[in-house]
Amino acid sequence: VFLYAPDFPVLVQGAFETHHPLEWKTDYDPRLHIIVMEDYMLDNICAYDWHADDCPLTACTGYSGGVSTYAATAGSTRAVGYCSYCKKTCAYTEGYDQWTATVHCHRLWCSNCGYDQASGVLGESHVFSHYNSSYDRCSYCGYQTACTHVTVCYHTSTYTSWSGCNWYKYCRSCGVLVDSGVSHSSYTYGSWQYYSTSQHRRSYACSSCGSGSYEYSYHSTTTKYGQYSSTQHSVRSYCSTCSSYIGSTSYASHSFSYGSWSNYSGTQHRRLKTCSVCGYSEYEYSSHSLKYGSWTSDSAARHKRTVSCATCGYSSYEYESHTLSPGDWVSVSDTRHQRTLTCSCGYSITETADHSLTYSEWSPISETHHQRTGSCACGYSNTETGLHNDADGDGYCDDCGYLLTRFSVTVPASLTMTVSKYGEVYAASNAAIVNNSTGMVEVTGITVSTDNGWTLVPYGSNMASAKVDSKLIGFSVNGAQSGSGGNTQMLTLSDGWLIPSSESLPLVYDAVVSALSQPVSEQVLTVVFVLEWAPK
Repeated sequence: VFLYAPDFPVLVQGAFETHHPLEWKTDYDPRLHIIVMEDYMLDNICAYDWHADDCPLTACTGYSGGVSTYAATAGSTRAVGYCSYCKKTCAYTEGYDQWTATVHCHRLWCSNCGYDQASGVLGESHVFSHYNSSYDRCSYCGYQTACTHVTVCYHTSTYTSWSGCNWYKYCRSCGVLVDSGVSHSSYTYGSWQYYSTSQHRRSYACSSCGSGSYEYSYHSTTTKYGQYSSTQHSVRSYCSTCSSYIGSTSYASHSFSYGSWSNYSGTQHRRLKTCSVCGYSEYEYSSHSLKYGSWTSDSAARHKRTVSCATCGYSSYEYESHTLSPGDWVSVSDTRHQRTLTCSCGYSITETADHSLTYSEWSPISETHHQRTGSCACGYSNTETGLHNDADGDGYCDDCGYLLTRFSVTVPASLTMTVSKYGEVYAASNAAIVNNSTGMVEVTGITVSTDNGWTLVPYGSNMASAKVDSKLIGFSVNGAQSGSGGNTQMLTLSDGWLIPSSESLPLVYDAVVSALSQPVSEQVLTVVFVLEWAPK
């Protein structure tokens, strides 16, 4: 079947269906072989299901590469046919190779599975057509032989045959090769790579045949900076196309810009410094510039104050124990005093304690008492009074040293008298008042009272005329005499009754007594001595 139409008709399924399948003949191939004039028709032919019509398609080729009674060319061609191995219509490669002077071999390969459609090599006779004035040429394999034609061909109608990216233009009339060349469809490019200080290059290859070479271009450089040290960066020319550094490297000092200070620790802050050229960055550290707030109380044991850095904003607290300054003790009772302890932060506490009294020496205030003053540092004072005490018996108060005024006078318990039968009175000669006091004493009074029925009479009475047993008695002691009669009488005393300390006053006493009829032994008088401190 030979199809030639500017507008290729649409093939409707069943167009090539046969109800009487042909059988193979020795000299006839019943299989369908379609040749189209334009390559764009091949897609429609290939899309048709030839097998469904029981009309197997042997080949479908363009006129420039297929089998045709009008023209043919040697070499590989594009073809479509039913692959008995793939069980579907496949594209395959058809080729002709010159074998002998009369025969060439015909090959068919499935492009999908590689199956040889001819199941081997088919030997076919050459089909010669006029090539030029000297040669005729086989339309299939291109084998040339001496020209047997005399017709001049002007090659007005040509067709092109491709072998990879190589093309060959043939005359449709005589089959002669009119022109040839190479036309690559598209290229695949490699990456740009450094080639020299001025150029880079990249490889390229034809997407179809793989043929290629190198493409060259000049570097497009920019200056690129990189960190070299903490003080310098490197300066290099860089081509971003081939990702390569070009030429030598120089060095320059960083150009730093600084961030804000931020807290780093309790003693330091830091800031980030960055080179605006190369991007190198590092931290710069510095000690806080601290400013202190006022101390305020934090607890009973300590106070605190704010510590802040004006540079970075760091803020914290500093703590210390209170330093308490005591105030003066102030009395609050007879036993305790208190004071206020104050810290400079304003904290205060009141401390209370017992008085710590410091006593002055005892000083006598009377014959029996002495006193002393106890004073505390808070200003409290009290006066303490005590009795004199002479535990060692030296006559002085053990506490205040006062010479004790001890009134101690010993008076005779009795003044005995003996009266003879003749009326004579005999008195004891050793009677005395002993002054054991610490000072001089004085007898300021003597009272005489009668006992047992006796009556006082003046000491100068004449008892000769007195009745016997009338119990009359007149008494005298140290010149003090009874005067009038009666039972009790206070004697009149004259000078001489002073008794110095530790001395005694002898008592010289006497009495006149009326006569007695019988001897008696009884208490007749009670004598009371009144003693006082002698006036100073």
